[in-house]
Amino acid sequence: MICIRVNTQNTTTEAVIEKILEIQCDKRLQDTVKNGDIESLSVVKCEIPRLDYVVFVKGSGPHDIQYDYQQERPPKEIIVSCKCAEAVL
Repeated sequence: MICIRVNTQNTTTEAVIEKILEIQCDKRLQDTVKNGDIESLSVVKCEIPRLDYVVFVKGSGPHDIQYDYQQERPPKEIIVSCKCAEAVL
């Protein structure tokens, strides 16, 4: 599970959920949507009171990172410190 903190001063939690679903459908899950298997599109709003700005996204991983890339196309990585990740909740 991936935890996302929504900045509710700029957008709504519902708008973020819609955008995530839109990206998932456009990128790699078109077949899932066509087949009606919405369960794999797990994007849910946190149900804990006062944490309605938190969204959980079902993901997969950990994945191995291949570092044998072409010079003009480096891999994409996001590195977050432990404290930064813990600060969400």
